[in-house]
Amino acid sequence: MKLAVVALFIAAVALSIAVYSRLPASVPIHWNAAGDANDYAPKAIGAFLVPAIMLILAGVYAALPKISPSGFDIEPRSRAYRAILLIILVFMLGIHVFALLAAMNMVRSSSTFVPLLVGALFVGLGNYLPKVPRNFFIGIRTPWTLADEDVWFRTHRLGGVVFVIGGVLLMALGPFIHEKEAPWFVPGVVGIMALVLVVYSFAIYRRPDVHKGVTP
Repeated sequence: MKLAVVALFIAAVALSIAVYSRLPASVPIHWNAAGDANDYAPKAIGAFLVPAIMLILAGVYAALPKISPSGFDIEPRSRAYRAILLIILVFMLGIHVFALLAAMNMVRSSSTFVPLLVGALFVGLGNYLPKVPRNFFIGIRTPWTLADEDVWFRTHRLGGVVFVIGGVLLMALGPFIHEKEAPWFVPGVVGIMALVLVVYSFAIYRRPDVHKGVTP
C-alpha cells in the first residue's frame, strides 16, 4: 500500500509541476454552493495545496491504529482499511485535477464535476464499508453503533448498499441537474443517506433481539 500512496502523491505533485507555468498568479482553492470559485491562494501555495493535504491524510491514517482505544482496535494491514485510504486519496487526486483545470479556465463550475467525484467516492467506500471493524475513527459512528458490535455490523452492511446506491445516483443524475438545484443536490443526497443510516442504527439498537449490551 505504501507504494500506491507514494505513487498517488507523486502523480499529484507531477501534475502541478507540469502545468505550473500555465497557472495564473492566484489559484482557486474553494468553491461556493453554486459551484463558483470564491477563495484563492498564491500560485506557489494553491498548486501544491491538495498534494500537501494528501500527504497529511496519509500520515494521520497511519497513526490511527496506534491511538485507537482498547476494544476498538484497527488492523492497519486489513484490506478494507488500506482500500479506504487509497479510495480517499484517489478522490483527492480528482479534486486536484479539477482545481488545476479550473485555474486554467478549462472548467467553469464545480456543479457537474463534484457530483461525479463524490458519487465515485461513495461507490468505492460502499464496497468496503461492511468490512470495517468497530472503531472511533472510520465508518458510521453513531452512539448506537459504537455501543454495540452487532448494531455496528448491521448498520455498516446496510451502509454499504446505501453508499453504492447514493453514489450511483450522484453520478447518473449530477450532470443533468438544473443549475438552480445543483447547490442542493449533493448535500441533499448525502443528507438522506446519513438520515437513513442514523435512524436504522437507532432502530436496530432498540430491538431486544439484536442488542446484547456488548461493551468494549
